[in-house]
Amino acid sequence: LALALELSEAEVHASLLGAMSSDLVARQDSEYRFVHDRLREAQYELTPEDERAVLHHRLGRLLDIDTPDELLAERVFEIVHHFNRGLRLLESQRERDRVADLNLLASLKARASAANDAAANYAETGASLLSADAWERLHELAFGLAVERAQCDLRRGRLDAAEERLATLPQRTATLGDRAIVARLRMGLHIARNHPHVAIEVGREFLRSVGLDWPD
Repeated sequence: LALALELSEAEVHASLLGAMSSDLVARQDSEYRFVHDRLREAQYELTPEDERAVLHHRLGRLLDIDTPDELLAERVFEIVHHFNRGLRLLESQRERDRVADLNLLASLKARASAANDAAANYAETGASLLSADAWERLHELAFGLAVERAQCDLRRGRLDAAEERLATLPQRTATLGDRAIVARLRMGLHIARNHPHVAIEVGREFLRSVGLDWPD
């Protein structure tokens, strides 16, 4: 709150005394919360939509700047929550690239918690922010988002979508590690389709490409 309001913590406490005495908000440790979700929702709805987007964008920027690298994974959902509600206000491709990267991190974290629909939404949002030349400028990010979208399709049983996405990825790989990731996903897809022989052939094809033989 102090960061968002550009006040000292003491000034924040003083400014909320009236709301606390009216039982609108409550303080718990280092946080303030509305005493009821309906109050929070009402206050949010009273804020004009255009103003909300501006506030979300500003809060996303402030939180991103204020978060050290070692705490980014812990705070990424909060940061992305704000940025994604102010996407149309992203002012430069550099900022769009940054928010795309944050959405990839959020997707990975959500999928690790089995929140597959949320993970897919983050990955789709991230991919939508990339420019046409992203594969040349930011190959690792573009590849990471493409792989994550395929992973989310597989997790959600959208096998046709996963197969269509994976069909284009072998041409997008830049390293042996990239090729191994795509081969593993393609194998997983064919196993999910109950086509183990096709999965084995994909594995054989990858091993041949690196000069190895399929084990007996």
